[in-house]
Amino acid sequence: MKHGRLMAVLASIGLIAAGFTGSAHAATLVPIDSYTLNFAGAGGPANVTGVNNLQFRASSILGFRDLDNSHSISTGDTFQDYTVLRFTTINGLVGNDITPAGYGATATSTHELTVKAAFSGHQLTGNTYQIDTVNRVEFYFDHAPGFTPSDFTHMTTFQDGTLVETANGPAAPSGGNNLGPFVPDGTIDVFARLFDELHKSNGQFFELSDAGIPLEVLFNPVVGEFNANNVVTPNAAGQNVAQGCLNDNAGGTTNATICTPGGKAGATGFTHATVFGGAFGGVGSLSGTQDAAAHILTLSDVNGPFSFGFETRSDGQFFKFGSPIPEPSTLLLLGTGLAAVGLWFHRRRTQ
Repeated sequence: MKHGRLMAVLASIGLIAAGFTGSAHAATLVPIDSYTLNFAGAGGPANVTGVNNLQFRASSILGFRDLDNSHSISTGDTFQDYTVLRFTTINGLVGNDITPAGYGATATSTHELTVKAAFSGHQLTGNTYQIDTVNRVEFYFDHAPGFTPSDFTHMTTFQDGTLVETANGPAAPSGGNNLGPFVPDGTIDVFARLFDELHKSNGQFFELSDAGIPLEVLFNPVVGEFNANNVVTPNAAGQNVAQGCLNDNAGGTTNATICTPGGKAGATGFTHATVFGGAFGGVGSLSGTQDAAAHILTLSDVNGPFSFGFETRSDGQFFKFGSPIPEPSTLLLLGTGLAAVGLWFHRRRTQ
């Protein structure tokens, strides 16, 4: 009876658990239709306004641990993904290209936005997977003077700018699919909460609304979604195949390298010196060996050797979402409701 009366009071002020906690969950995220990248705040050129999404090209080293010793990707196997990406095109609200002059990774470019990321997960089935942990996502803005275009053969070129944003998560269910036990082709969808590091370093926000108000003031949290598909190219037979290669450390043949049909192990352009040089958090975070053709022969991280090692290249888009911060009137109503609950409990005690 007491529980029923309490629930009635809570319901009357809109504080039933489902409604109260729902605002903190990913289901309440709304698309941020337009925002500004504050390049000027990071020491670069003028701001870019009316941004809706960013196109990117990524390269990854992906290691699997074959927990059931099946010598293929299967249910329960775990993985760690090490990725660098560069944003290639900045799009406006109606999908138009608004990439500013001088932006990019060419010899004549003056500024560029890149990302270094690492995340881990497990296979739900042989063809579907879930992202469990976003270990790191770091956004770097590199600009003149001293600008160095990103180069997939030199990982350090993706982290030599100003750190403007970081992320952790996942902030919502993340995952994707791979199209076969030995085919590094498929999709990935990663949600992560964003934090404006530029504001910490110099007091300016890198992420602004199109009205110039910081996104972190308007939304809590601000969430970024990476959505990508592995790059496929036609082989000699005209078939579309993934640019990638698999090494089976645990297979019947020592260091057996299994490439996708028409694929090439060195398609990502990674080289031994740049892949295994501590770019992901110090010496020992990612280590291994390659042959002269850049095939991965062994691959390990701080948790030991991987059973399989992929090299992949992918293309994708980056979007932003937010959870609106309650308006002052809503906060006042919430406070009034909580006061009513306190008053109700006080009356119960005095009766």
